[in-house]
Amino acid sequence: MTNFGRIPWLAKILKLFTPKSVFNKWAEHKEISSEKVRKRLAMDYDRPDFVDSMVKKTKSAGADITFDELASNAQLIVLAGSEITATLLSAATYYLTTHPDILTKLNDEVRSAFTSEDEIDMISVQKLPYMLAVLNESLRMFPPVVNGIPRLIGPGGDTIIGQYIPEGTTVDIWHWAVYRNPHHFAQPNDFVPERWLGDPRFDNDAKRALQPFSTGPRDCIGKNLAHAEMRLILARLAWNFDIRLAEDSFDWEL
Repeated sequence: MTNFGRIPWLAKILKLFTPKSVFNKWAEHKEISSEKVRKRLAMDYDRPDFVDSMVKKTKSAGADITFDELASNAQLIVLAGSEITATLLSAATYYLTTHPDILTKLNDEVRSAFTSEDEIDMISVQKLPYMLAVLNESLRMFPPVVNGIPRLIGPGGDTIIGQYIPEGTTVDIWHWAVYRNPHHFAQPNDFVPERWLGDPRFDNDAKRALQPFSTGPRDCIGKNLAHAEMRLILARLAWNFDIRLAEDSFDWEL
């Protein structure tokens, strides 16, 4: 909805078709985030967290961050720090359970790499190439960030795909469209982890196009945490459980 705010007339139309419950949930999320900021600001001691960092950095720059700005950042941090990883793992679980052969390969890799669950940690999971390929393919098939990543066209404008874009224009890159584009990925609608493991069928894939956390100095601040979480959780899931898809979840992707 925030992105549509740049197109006021379209935002008004969208509101007509959006269930009231969605707005209620968002309002609840905003209030919870704001209340957490209020409680944090009420503390009379320093604590190494995002609020402390934002307040100190803005003061050192000769400015003061407002409560609304802190609350807005808190809303984003809470959402990005929970929903992104959960959504990706839901997608990975769905694709694995709808592709039993791939699930078997993943289980075999994880269960042969360790002798106990205690050995599964942030370092050891990086040595599971097939599981990492499964996660990459899940990110490609079901990017958890549904909105585009906005960027501002710099001075003098720019030409993108033969189209001149004037300076000051906000442009977005929609992950789903990029990752399902046959010009970028062979068999774009198929879940094939082997494309990330040197399979010659996918030698011409534009693998650098997969940037689910954006790229450059302004990319996702929490991407390393997200990678660590999803790897640990999926590895422990494969170690501990034989999973299958519930009958009422076969159309989950829709």
